[in-house]
Amino acid sequence: MKRLFSIFPIAIILLGGCRFIITIKPYPDIKTVFVEPFDNETDRYELNSTVTERLIDELHGSSLLKVVGRDAAQSVISGTINTYENKAYSFTPDEEPIDFRVTVRARVRFGKAGEERALWEASFEGFATYPADESTKSESQALDEATSMLVSRIMDRLRTG
Repeated sequence: MKRLFSIFPIAIILLGGCRFIITIKPYPDIKTVFVEPFDNETDRYELNSTVTERLIDELHGSSLLKVVGRDAAQSVISGTINTYENKAYSFTPDEEPIDFRVTVRARVRFGKAGEERALWEASFEGFATYPADESTKSESQALDEATSMLVSRIMDRLRTG
């Protein structure tokens, strides 16, 4: 009987505490978002659709904001991809490239629908490397990883406000 009374308070604390796990949202009054197609200032024409689609997919996979059409949205995400770089990253002693680094940068704006003032505006960067001989990874795979990192960083900012 003593054992039951000693286990009972611990069980209440453990089970009772689970009810009070709350997801804190930085903007509790905003529940929906419209993602405008990103603009693209680079020569990689596919980047704007790739980033836009990945961001929408990430939002669908989270409970942060529900993606809706422009007319039903309480908030809007817009952005411009302003940099695509593919540069040698490390070199041999003979100054031959060992690997390359792909970098994608974007300027992103998040604001309430119909308001001029943004809740925040920020620049984000995603990057990845691939070997010069493309033996284990190609430039396109590195670009895929870089855009994933970029979208992940945008999502982190949406979560923190």
